Amino acid sequence: MHPHKHTFLAAVSAAAALHGASASAQSCDDATMFPNRVVISGSTAIRPLVRRVGAILAGATGSDRITIVYNTTRGSCSGVTALNGSSTAGPQAATGTAEVYNGLNPDSLPSTIPTCTMPGAGLPVDLALSDVYATECAGAITTNLRDTFATVLPFEFIGPQLNMDEAGIDAREAYEIYGFGASTAAVTPWIMDNLVFQRSSSSGTQITIARAIRVPEGRFQTPTANGLASGSDMISHVAATMTGPGLGFAGTDSTNAVRGTQLRGLAYRHWDQNDFYYPDSTAASFDKRNVRDGHYPVWGYEHALVQTSAAGAPLNATAARVADLLGGVTPLPGGTDITRVYIRSYLVPLCAMQVSRTRDGGDFSVAAPADDCTRLFECTYPGATATCTTCTGDSACAGGVCRRGVCEAH
Repeated sequence: MHPHKHTFLAAVSAAAALHGASASAQSCDDATMFPNRVVISGSTAIRPLVRRVGAILAGATGSDRITIVYNTTRGSCSGVTALNGSSTAGPQAATGTAEVYNGLNPDSLPSTIPTCTMPGAGLPVDLALSDVYATECAGAITTNLRDTFATVLPFEFIGPQLNMDEAGIDAREAYEIYGFGASTAAVTPWIMDNLVFQRSSSSGTQITIARAIRVPEGRFQTPTANGLASGSDMISHVAATMTGPGLGFAGTDSTNAVRGTQLRGLAYRHWDQNDFYYPDSTAASFDKRNVRDGHYPVWGYEHALVQTSAAGAPLNATAARVADLLGGVTPLPGGTDITRVYIRSYLVPLCAMQVSRTRDGGDFSVAAPADDCTRLFECTYPGATATCTTCTGDSACAGGVCRRGVCEAH
């Protein structure tokens, strides 16, 4: 599959209008308004997942009700440092504002999410999200951390939907553009420095891209103003590059929701590959086939990290519970299947992966998850046309097994 000209299908529509007023005037430390609070910081790459889970937990009752206060001003490694400290500074409080999810419908999230305001000194970070292993974070203290793998997050290079015909980028092209600067590299069509965007050296998204294209994450060459704070910033800036072809990168859980309307995802050819591959089997699909079978290498595990004692016990039981909920270790309240939430959020559950890796950007090994959910994924991802065979027991599955209410091959 070579990335010649492609016709992009319209993706999913924009989120529903905001329901209710913003909570930004409310202090995040108001225990009545926000009971069982867990302050999350770090990666913003899986923000759609956190929002859905946060809305489910905020709408629960009794001890199941947990308030996620999501501070989205840091990258992955800054979140790890904020949680556990570094060689030069101790743990840091989250300051500014944070998203909160009281009263939101997880099945119809508004386009603008309510926020609360941190108290003057901020609030301690209880849980860090990271797109990379904590050991990839320079200077971060990585002892006494419990790491829960939540899901697989693919990343892709992106360009604006309008004013761009290019459909793919080669690893060497990306290396030259980000390693030397667009105007110096002169890789057509990305020859304008001001239209090429990066994140920061602490961003897990940037670290993942850096491992793929072999440019140190702190050496990306773009104008200072083009270093963006979040994946949503990246998407809005790239989508707005109407004066010439823009280039950036972000997680597919964010890009897929606006693919075909604001953005186009670029196929990618890795260093040792002959062909270009999208994360999906085609430019218009959301099946993540090439991620799941190992053809597309630009992905990472999403890590939910909490502090532990020297003996390994979590220091904050509620934060550890949220990590377990995000990772599917503990069921969500109300019977919601977190695996289906991953799939709906354009993520890949670990149980649908045919390959695994033990370090960011590392080689693949064959994976055969004991709780395989390949069929569930293939019949429920956005736009799927395959039909699920539903079941309540193995007898309905013609030699297969019944798992999560769907017949799986094994």
